[in-house]
Amino acid sequence: MIYKDLFIKTSFVALALLMPFYSSAQVVVEEESKSNVQNYGFYIGGQYKPGISIMGDLALKGDLVDIKAIIGLKPEATGTVDADGKTAIGKALETATNFKGIYKPTYNNSLTGFSGLIGYSMNSGMRIEFEGSYEDFELKNPGGYTLKDGYKYFVAAYNLKSGSPDEIDSSGKKYFIIKNSNIVVASTMINACYDFAPDSLGNVGEISPYLCAGIGGSFMKAFDSQYVKFAYQAKAGVSYFISPSVAIFVDGYYEGILNNKFKDLHYNYYYSTSSTSPLSNIISATLDFNYFGGEIGVKFILN
Repeated sequence: MIYKDLFIKTSFVALALLMPFYSSAQVVVEEESKSNVQNYGFYIGGQYKPGISIMGDLALKGDLVDIKAIIGLKPEATGTVDADGKTAIGKALETATNFKGIYKPTYNNSLTGFSGLIGYSMNSGMRIEFEGSYEDFELKNPGGYTLKDGYKYFVAAYNLKSGSPDEIDSSGKKYFIIKNSNIVVASTMINACYDFAPDSLGNVGEISPYLCAGIGGSFMKAFDSQYVKFAYQAKAGVSYFISPSVAIFVDGYYEGILNNKFKDLHYNYYYSTSSTSPLSNIISATLDFNYFGGEIGVKFILN
């Protein structure tokens, strides 16, 4: 949750610095002369931003060994705590026959996503804004697992049981064990937007459609590791002014992650009876991951 805490703290600091320049935002619907409305200037805002993931298939590659299959822990797998202090899940991971079936992770939608923005609008209809957002796509628990968090574990196997594409050869125990996690995305974007009805901005009761395109970076947590990726997004929506200085907006968005490779995965355990164990092996994952959704929020014009 480090990205979430960092984003929240940064947002509060930014708002604290800006609020002295903005005495108050009166949300009052009243008639005003359009000629007296200043429809451009600095603004701040925040929005609820749920996300729906679009994912490809997971693939793994080792730099020293050829990964033959990605196999999940069996739901019925069990383990017993013994004198060496290992947990039940730790003991279960030591037994090659506890793994069977191709591992295909799925993730829940991000229902707690949010973002904040600071921008400047021009009387030509153009807007430039900085946006920070947070999404948390929870690893889906298919249920039925005897061991707590058993659904999070899978193996990168490089020696399979003869005649079986989804079972490990237990005689050699040649596999790496990896723990999966939620996919958490904290993004910072620079958006260029265009309001198609700039003369209506600031006029109470009028609607202005807009488009935005943005580029930036995403700090991601995936497979229990952290990564930095380039990202982009596009938006289409409408703004509706409920007072000359306060607008609500609704839009749809799409965010793409440019690099689908996740290098140097942490493997929690490694077992092999081979005397030439590739303990320095580096495992990389390939997973296409993008998401889309809707936003609803409010912004305050600072003039």
